[in-house]
Amino acid sequence: MLFAIEAEYIPFNVSQAGFEIMYHRFALSGDRMYHQLYNTLETYEYTGNFLNLLSSDIMDEKGNDLSADTNGKLYVSLSAKKGIVIKDEQTTAKHDISGNLTMHPSGAWGLAYSYSNDTEKITFQDGNILKEPWILTSMDDDEVRTGIFKQVSLIEIGNEHIMVYGCLVGDDAPYKIAVYDQDGNQQLLLGRDPSDDSASFGYITGVAETANGYIATDGNARILYFWSKDGTLLGKIQCSDIFGTRYPWLEDIKVADDGSAMLLMTQKREDESASELMVFRLTGF
Repeated sequence: MLFAIEAEYIPFNVSQAGFEIMYHRFALSGDRMYHQLYNTLETYEYTGNFLNLLSSDIMDEKGNDLSADTNGKLYVSLSAKKGIVIKDEQTTAKHDISGNLTMHPSGAWGLAYSYSNDTEKITFQDGNILKEPWILTSMDDDEVRTGIFKQVSLIEIGNEHIMVYGCLVGDDAPYKIAVYDQDGNQQLLLGRDPSDDSASFGYITGVAETANGYIATDGNARILYFWSKDGTLLGKIQCSDIFGTRYPWLEDIKVADDGSAMLLMTQKREDESASELMVFRLTGF
């Protein structure tokens, strides 16, 4: 099957320029896009043609990660063992969850992860936080480890599947993306050994599940990878070829309500005066 993938530049109504790359986080919920850099949290309205800045708030602490559900709740992972939940620009809950928290779009549950620490399934219930071990535990212990990873760098949760990117068990083992169903059963393993460069990753910064398969953004290689639902590698595209960019850092990718994929990236201006924050919309896959 052939796909006609198209990229559309979505400008900010006010230029977003700074000097940071690799630390930007964003999340989507309805017509809102949320952008977090350190302790600044911005809310944008996505009109379909541009991103209109609605608010910019300073949090008391630095945020490390950002997730959102379809009900407009934001889950901000802070430093150390804590985080906050925000709804309508108000903090509605605080928690002591360690590491990054990625929520299911429904907001019913999420997964907490941090490098080689145990992954946990998180449920917010009647003002309480329920924690239970998920399938990747004791990753730094060869004797009692569960699962195929010794380190986890990224977890993304779609409506149907969970995508985990990390380093497999073994000496000189490659980094790969495992796809699980919502019960934790492994379905796919995306990526090949380093000797085969057709899908040997530099560093994956985002993974998204669309109607036709999976997209991964490789920040180091400036490449987008595309797989079908059965895990077949369909192809890869250089950023310069699809976006007309020079050498951007791919920050993350998320799926919007209409099924398109929104990609956040930063690129240094030609005069090197700043790094521009940019958003592109992908359709056709």
